[in-house]
Amino acid sequence: MDKAKGKGKSTTMSGAEAHIARENARNAPGGLSANGTQLSIWERPGDPPSYVHGMFCLTRDDHLEQQALPSFPSGSSGMVKLPSSVAESATDHLRELGLVGEKVKAALEVVAPRLLQEAEDRGSSVSGRAAAERCLEWICSTTAESALPGKLHEPREVTAGRKLQEDRNVACQTKSLLLGGQIDPIDITRIEKLGFSRARAIQALAEAANNELLPAVKSLLSEYLPLELPPDVDPRTVIPANPQELWDEVEAMQSIYGEEEVQSFGQGVDGMELMAVLPASGIGGGGGRWTLAFLIPPGLPYPLVSPLLCPRHERLREANRPRLMEALGDVCRHTIGSPMFFILCEWLQENGHRFLVRTATTSEESGDIKQKQLLSRQRDLAAWGAADQTQLEAEKAKQSAAEGAKRIEVLRGKMLEEGAVKPKDKIAAEIRGQPETTQFDLSGYDDQQVQLLVKEAFGMPLDCKAMIRITFVVGGGKALRSKYSESLAKTLGSALQELGFLQDSAASCDLASAGCFKGQHDTQRNQKLVHVFPKVSGESSEQPGARPSSLVVFRLTFLLF
Repeated sequence: MDKAKGKGKSTTMSGAEAHIARENARNAPGGLSANGTQLSIWERPGDPPSYVHGMFCLTRDDHLEQQALPSFPSGSSGMVKLPSSVAESATDHLRELGLVGEKVKAALEVVAPRLLQEAEDRGSSVSGRAAAERCLEWICSTTAESALPGKLHEPREVTAGRKLQEDRNVACQTKSLLLGGQIDPIDITRIEKLGFSRARAIQALAEAANNELLPAVKSLLSEYLPLELPPDVDPRTVIPANPQELWDEVEAMQSIYGEEEVQSFGQGVDGMELMAVLPASGIGGGGGRWTLAFLIPPGLPYPLVSPLLCPRHERLREANRPRLMEALGDVCRHTIGSPMFFILCEWLQENGHRFLVRTATTSEESGDIKQKQLLSRQRDLAAWGAADQTQLEAEKAKQSAAEGAKRIEVLRGKMLEEGAVKPKDKIAAEIRGQPETTQFDLSGYDDQQVQLLVKEAFGMPLDCKAMIRITFVVGGGKALRSKYSESLAKTLGSALQELGFLQDSAASCDLASAGCFKGQHDTQRNQKLVHVFPKVSGESSEQPGARPSSLVVFRLTFLLF
């Protein structure tokens, strides 16, 4: 790699001559460059490099093993700071790479506690170079490549050459191993589903006993997740998980996160494979979606099921994945002694952004954090008082239903006064004329048209005995984005709520979900959808949005027992 790229140097020499000149400068006494100035810390030879961000070679000043950064509450990370001289030196080093401003300040606040603790343990002090290197590692791991300065971008020809060589190495190794009958190609694919590269999958299988899948996966993840029973648990008091129990837990997840977001690949001889896709709202710039790939080995004690998993996120880079895995393992170990599905999913949704991005939050973001903390406390109360929580949710749903019923009665009277005229909107007319499960594209609709559509289509219960699902396409990817109004989904949801509809992510096509709606992102078609479950003349007596109490107790049973 050309480490001098982007350092402000210009020359008319050929590529070979420039390379020779750089090497001579590096080998000169004192490490001086060709013009007599001291070499930057990013170009200084002699120290072993560490591979960071997949493209940039660093030299570690402390030569210590990388450890997980501590997660501090908002506002407390500034209590421990680096000395001003060290911070200024690190800032100067980072300025050479084009990193300035609040990003550098936030990085210094994040790495300061760990660096100071390491220095105290060694009986030494923190250098500006060590602080700069640790800050660069954190910035590269939490920033999209397109947002990094040009000096941290790998040249295209280097990227292409390295990728070609990696493909050749993997292809050669794969061919030699597979031809020898040592490794099953299906096992390689399974490990790749967990987020590991093909080369690492082959290496792990080659080193595993009898080239079996489960030992290979354990060797890759065992240092991050507890895979055995806690020391104080007697193995004779637990029973292995059977396929039906695992299926029950999968169905419980589907009832909460949605059937389309939780997909199981079935129970095989090596365990159950499961993929769960969750939204990651990400305060401070997280965003995107979490994809969790589970591999549950057979025979593990239930309900202390220890899944082997690897979370993937568009902002989670290879340098941060081991740290997040370790943090997940600690959270689950301290909570129930072993990881479980719900604990992992809820932890990611609530704390993923805190691990990836630690910056000062605005007042609006602080309000969002408080709201999330409140939701977390409510879930804790639900885990220890299922009956009370269920009753509370039923009372809230009853109140919402009463308010919605009043709105519907008022709207019904207005429609009767207007003479129950035929809907003006074509989609509304089709929904009321032939109520059935179908999908409509709202491209070209503005806010007023959407409000009219909702009022005419769902103002009165539909004349059908069974529940139907009306799906609206309200957005899409870059190729489709221009066809839809940016406020289309928000306007549609507000119009439905004015009619007494409730937003319920667990709603499904049954009468218990009458009067509910939910959003979805169809990743295969790259479309944003809104599913509406209207009130129908044959709906049950349950209140809109109310879920059967057996579902709540069922979910909590897996969390507590």
